[in-house]
Amino acid sequence: MESLEPALLWVAAICGALTGIWAFAEKALKPMKELKSRVEKLEKVAETNHDKLDRDHESFRHQEEINILILKSCSLLMKHCADNNHTGELSRQAAEIDKLVYTKSGSL
Repeated sequence: MESLEPALLWVAAICGALTGIWAFAEKALKPMKELKSRVEKLEKVAETNHDKLDRDHESFRHQEEINILILKSCSLLMKHCADNNHTGELSRQAAEIDKLVYTKSGSL
């Protein structure tokens, strides 16, 4: 019986030490778990923003194409008004505008 008491004390001490170490480890790892969940949320927000920016960039490229066509057309019309010439260029420009309207009108 005398050898049982020290063995029980050792087992109790080891269990107590393990419990203390586990509690310390949980407290030490809690900020890392919170940080991980926060980073995951921020990554989702960043990915959503990236998708929105990609769509905006595509829209800006379409708008740039339209602006180029409008400026070319205005230039040709002014040249035509000045000397009643450039009818072939006006026809090609009209065809280019029609092509843009027919192919990309749904995404503009």
